[in-house]
Amino acid sequence: MTELLIQMAVVLFTALVCGWIAQKLGQPRVIGEMVGGILLGPSFFGRAAPQMFARFSHKLLSIGLRC
Repeated sequence: MTELLIQMAVVLFTALVCGWIAQKLGQPRVIGEMVGGILLGPSFFGRAAPQMFARFSHKLLSIGLRC
């Protein structure tokens, strides 16, 4: 449970920081949040650190699979 909370905090923090940076660059905040999602996804993080990505995404992705 603690690991899941840490993962969710990392996602929220990344979205906030990337959204803030996008606003400073004159872009809508949602653009920065989308970039943050790309950075944490398999396109970037999965290629840069595959073992870390597998550990990070396992529990977070399983949330969407529960009914």
